[in-house]
Amino acid sequence: MTIELAKNSYVRLREIIGPDGLLPISRSNWYAKIKDGRAPAPVKFGRLSLWDRHCLNKFLEDPNGYGSKTAGVE
Repeated sequence: MTIELAKNSYVRLREIIGPDGLLPISRSNWYAKIKDGRAPAPVKFGRLSLWDRHCLNKFLEDPNGYGSKTAGVE
């Protein structure tokens, strides 16, 4: 299944995770993936954390391989 998001824009956390989001995971699981490098990190705008849609598209294409591809390890 491929989910394509518009490019050159940003997404809030509530659009990514939870019952109405793209991924049915908890906030703590999402941030654990970010800490481990297995999910894209947010871009900070003051106190607001947003995710680049281009990075999310890459993550959604292959969530299990995201960290290894961006680190150059296969």
